[in-house]
Amino acid sequence: MNALATKSKENQSFSFFGGPITNITPLCDCTINDVYNLIKGATYKETTETLRQITDEKQQADYKKRNFDYVTFSGTFSKRQTEAILARSVFFCIDLDHISDVKATRAIILNNLRPALLFVSPRGNGLKIVYKIDVSAGTHEQYFHALEAYFIDIADLSIDKQCKDQARACFLSHDEQAYFDQQPDVLDKSFLDTYNKPKESPENGFLFNANVIMSPAVKLIREAVNGSKHGELLKAARLAGGYVAGGANKRK
Repeated sequence: MNALATKSKENQSFSFFGGPITNITPLCDCTINDVYNLIKGATYKETTETLRQITDEKQQADYKKRNFDYVTFSGTFSKRQTEAILARSVFFCIDLDHISDVKATRAIILNNLRPALLFVSPRGNGLKIVYKIDVSAGTHEQYFHALEAYFIDIADLSIDKQCKDQARACFLSHDEQAYFDQQPDVLDKSFLDTYNKPKESPENGFLFNANVIMSPAVKLIREAVNGSKHGELLKAARLAGGYVAGGANKRK
């Protein structure tokens, strides 16, 4: 097991909701094994294939909201609202959207910390990655920021900011190649200490994580197209310079 992992014996259940997304009352509690079987099986095959045939993004989004069941991996809820949480679970779901190479990104993820579950998103151009966590080691928000930095580190990718919401809905799609691990790595305090290290500038008390705050500059450079690369590079340089001028390069 990875050095950043440990064992956890906390709540293994989370809430399952029948679609549409406007339904915020859970049908039942379920387990990661239940979700894997649904994704791997034929339950969502037709709806997933139909969604991926829709080319208009708005129509895609509307269809997904109306037709897909979803879960709240981070816990059990009386209704899908953060303040309505009944029990926090040992799972944390990450969304990676608009990936240029899903297969390669999947390989990178599986070659690092092993998730409990990994499957292709409903639209087919993203991944849902569910990690097991030690809930006693940190808050949901602390794990979000650590995972945000972790994904920039291992894959130079930004995770969906909405994953910060503990009641975040995760739509369930069909994926015959879904990855499931009954003994995944468990993210714990050592993981938080490694990837969630804010530094404070003595001049202005500004708290920052270098990986996280520099990601917009990296993104500008990475996504620049021919003909605009010079301009985007200048924008990135100005952005980085702003962080330096603000004291983000200082260390205690």
